[in-house]
Amino acid sequence: MDKIFETIYKQLENIPVIDTHEHLNNEELRNMDNDIFQEYLQHYFVSDLVSSGLSQSSLDMVMGDTLSVIEKWDIVEPYFERCKLTGYGRALEIAVKGLYNIDGFSKENIQEINYAFKKTQYKGRYGEILKKCNIKRALVNVYDSLKCDRKYFCPVFQIDPFVLLDGEELFNAIKKACGLDIFTFDQYLLGIDIVMEKAVKKGTAAFKCAMSYNRTLKVTFPKKEEAKKEFESFLKRDKYEKPKYLGRNFQDYVFNYILSILDKQHSVLQIHTGMHEGNGNIMSNSNPELLTPLFIKYPYITFDLFHCGYPYVYSVGVLAKQFPNVYIDMCWAHIISPISAIRSLHEWLQLVPISKISAFGGDYLFIDGVYGHLLIAKENVSRALAVSVSQNLFKENVAVDIAKKLFYENPKNIFV
Repeated sequence: MDKIFETIYKQLENIPVIDTHEHLNNEELRNMDNDIFQEYLQHYFVSDLVSSGLSQSSLDMVMGDTLSVIEKWDIVEPYFERCKLTGYGRALEIAVKGLYNIDGFSKENIQEINYAFKKTQYKGRYGEILKKCNIKRALVNVYDSLKCDRKYFCPVFQIDPFVLLDGEELFNAIKKACGLDIFTFDQYLLGIDIVMEKAVKKGTAAFKCAMSYNRTLKVTFPKKEEAKKEFESFLKRDKYEKPKYLGRNFQDYVFNYILSILDKQHSVLQIHTGMHEGNGNIMSNSNPELLTPLFIKYPYITFDLFHCGYPYVYSVGVLAKQFPNVYIDMCWAHIISPISAIRSLHEWLQLVPISKISAFGGDYLFIDGVYGHLLIAKENVSRALAVSVSQNLFKENVAVDIAKKLFYENPKNIFV
């Protein structure tokens, strides 16, 4: 089977890719003064380091500006060795090898890695790496401005702030975005109408919901009066009190209100399901099965379920099989658990219509991570396809055609 894998993998080296999800800042907002630690430990791998025992005080020193990269390595090394086999760790080592031609991280080469990295801190680096990856478009999380380089990126508008209204600062930002001074619940809903319409006119490729970081995905269907009552209490609050989210009646009504708009527009809604990024959260809040009533109530929304729902991969497969409006998005999943991504895809190829699976979204804050993640994704997809070929489910040429659908044709049909 290794020979089959190698044959398929080689043919995937230069296939075009639609990247379904990124968190890359606009390039002009990049911090060009970052060292390799400040760049690579923005998220993901740092969670593994903390999980393995790295203290917050030590992490603060590593992410600061007072220590040399050698001194930072001395702090990180014991934890790095514990974590380097994880998908997060592998993605970074693959990036350093592929982009800077340096094998692995060590005390002997950390200065060389940092020097090579610092030489790439110039405008245009995004484009270089995206071209190297043959990523034709990447969907990127933005907010009310929907500002991004449309040559490479398609904006995705996040709806969470309207649902998780948590205080004066966010309320003022929402009023500014919709251009209204809001005094009533109806005006708040009108503001949502205005902002959503603006997002569509500005060319958002999809809408995004990540509210499971803050609450459960289980959504009820409260009456407008119940939501209005909570909003009016919010308006009467002491503006200097500690911010807190409004009640569930408000949140659920507003979320349903937004979904009713998306349903009329036949829009795509990307939803964070499964494991949360970072250290510590309530995983059951993001169980994709909780969304089932919404799949039924809003049949014209394309629900794009992020991260394979890991560890709820079986549930995601069944939901995508049963509901015409539910799709599987493998963004982030290849580095959460590479082996799970392989096994899940192998199963889904015999469970789910192939048109409903998108293979890759880098889901990174920094561009080097996108490169490392994509190579792991291509390896995982090749291995899943190789197993199917070895079982005589289809031939190698069919496997390559399937890969092209997963990486490019399917997400292009869904988003672009």
